[in-house]
Amino acid sequence: SAVARQGDGPTSGPRFGSQAASAINDPRNSTRSVYLPVVRDNLPEAMSLFDAADPSLVVAERPITTVPAQGLYLLNNAFMLRAADSAADRLLKETTTETERIRAAYLLFFGRSPVEKELKAAGEFLEAYKAAARKDGEPRRFLEKEAWAAFAQAMLASAEFQYRK
Repeated sequence: SAVARQGDGPTSGPRFGSQAASAINDPRNSTRSVYLPVVRDNLPEAMSLFDAADPSLVVAERPITTVPAQGLYLLNNAFMLRAADSAADRLLKETTTETERIRAAYLLFFGRSPVEKELKAAGEFLEAYKAAARKDGEPRRFLEKEAWAAFAQAMLASAEFQYRK
């Protein structure tokens, strides 16, 4: 990790602050937070938004919050957009029909198959998204990928994805 590469010594100052702290908050960083060392005064944005414990305190229980900033993060953060694009690429590569893709998306994100109502709603979403993109003059070759990335992003931002049973 960026923190481990710094070695022993002070955890502040220009050497530490410029390299390790920026690497921890870099949206291109794909290190899982389970394995991410935490710098007390530089908690990554995602961890601070989603109820991470204060690293400078001993905490037995964390408060659980639901705030608008969490939804905005899920819809606008560069990491989340990349994750949705990657999921769209995978769905387009591994399946051939729209129904197969919707079923694969539900298995991938929720660990279950969609019910008939969800299949229909997903199909309607994809068609409406493509129609709106065509109306905005989006080149035809990008429509399919863009629609699936938007669908994947919606699934990533859903309560069912965040709070798996």
